[in-house]
Amino acid sequence: MRTSIFAACLALLLAAGTCKGQPARIFLAAEKETTIKLFGTVDGAFQPFHHALREFTLTPGSESAAIIASLERQRKGRATEHARDDGEIRYVTDEIETLAEIVSLPGLCGRYCLIDLWASWCIPCRQQFRFTEQLHEITARYDSLQLVYISIDKPETADRWTKAVEKHALAGWHIRAGQSLLEDITQKVYQNRNITIPRYILLAPSGEIVCPDLPRPNRYEALAAALASCLEDEGQ
Repeated sequence: MRTSIFAACLALLLAAGTCKGQPARIFLAAEKETTIKLFGTVDGAFQPFHHALREFTLTPGSESAAIIASLERQRKGRATEHARDDGEIRYVTDEIETLAEIVSLPGLCGRYCLIDLWASWCIPCRQQFRFTEQLHEITARYDSLQLVYISIDKPETADRWTKAVEKHALAGWHIRAGQSLLEDITQKVYQNRNITIPRYILLAPSGEIVCPDLPRPNRYEALAAALASCLEDEGQ
């Protein structure tokens, strides 16, 4: 009984996005042997039921940590429930922390992802959108290939990001990178050097980077050849 209640508490916390990594900490209190109550630590979403707090530290390999890992996988698998789908424009609002997590999203699982790294304030990025039709013609050749746009816009320019997506009618998946994803991209794509955009990246279904720097869409023949070579090498 205690385990099931504990799991329910963890589920609520995970839904609010508080359990990240391990060890993770949550706050619980027990008024009776079989009663566990949550305390308000989640952006005001929960209010304290009691003055006393007990802190439980969840360590790797423990039963509690396994519950968190399982619930986190379920949360990631429900990304479409947290995505706003406007026709062919799909906004992923779940927090994506690494490039590898992208291919775990419903609709992208088992697919190659052609990533367009850009920002609403980047003029060269937006100039490439003139070649969106050619880009889609190339990606349409491969059933296993999906187009994913990752914006590095900051929260204060998020409105400009979505307006630019709508203005240019960018069909595909859209993610605005948070700090963790930016750090992962900086390390894996740029080898910890400064980020320069636009950048076009091919991601394998395993989450591994197949090509970190593809030709831009204005050089669509070179891009088509590079994709064909990469996917042929991958057995596609």
